[in-house]
Amino acid sequence: MRYNNLKQRPKHFLAFTGLTVAEFDKLVQDNRQDWQDQRIQRLLKNLPNRKRKIGGGRKFALTTMEDQLLLTLILAKSYCSCLLLEYLFNITPARSAELFTP
Repeated sequence: MRYNNLKQRPKHFLAFTGLTVAEFDKLVQDNRQDWQDQRIQRLLKNLPNRKRKIGGGRKFALTTMEDQLLLTLILAKSYCSCLLLEYLFNITPARSAELFTP
């Protein structure tokens, strides 16, 4: 499941997230800059102690802010198991552990 696919079905989107597609898009728009700033801040926080260059290591399974936010909203609304989220978002168990660690 990805944002671009689910937004094509507004009734399902509302049922899964509790938001309309327009409300979700507004939420993304309002928070995109903060999300990017936080990501950069997190990467630069331990810069002197880094063992790899920024961008090294495993890539996220959910690469867009929309997909990450969609997963978070579905989890918050339904409080489903990680196993279900792994299935819905086509991610492996190891990758799902990354989603829930700060």
